[in-house]
Amino acid sequence: MKKICSINGIDIYFEALEEDVNIDEVLSFEHTGIDHSKTISDVKNGKLEYFCAKVIGEKNGIQLAEEYLDCCVYESQEDFIKSETFIDLKNTVANQSNNNIEKLCA
Repeated sequence: MKKICSINGIDIYFEALEEDVNIDEVLSFEHTGIDHSKTISDVKNGKLEYFCAKVIGEKNGIQLAEEYLDCCVYESQEDFIKSETFIDLKNTVANQSNNNIEKLCA
């Protein structure tokens, strides 16, 4: 688990987990209607990373929220962290964390 940043006092962590959904199924022509054979080949050859993203929010070492995003395909985990998708995910986790703090302190 890697600390990425802090948002309003909430520490945001990211971990790329091994994806348990087969990429051949996720990106199959039958499933998507699009030919993704190059992407599938690039994942299998290590040119692209395929993972399940786990993002958690913590404050003072206490986990307050977590979100998962399955079937991520990026050139690297660093590219994912720079993506709009990750930005949305980390903001969601930060908001959920702050909401949980409010509920605990009410």
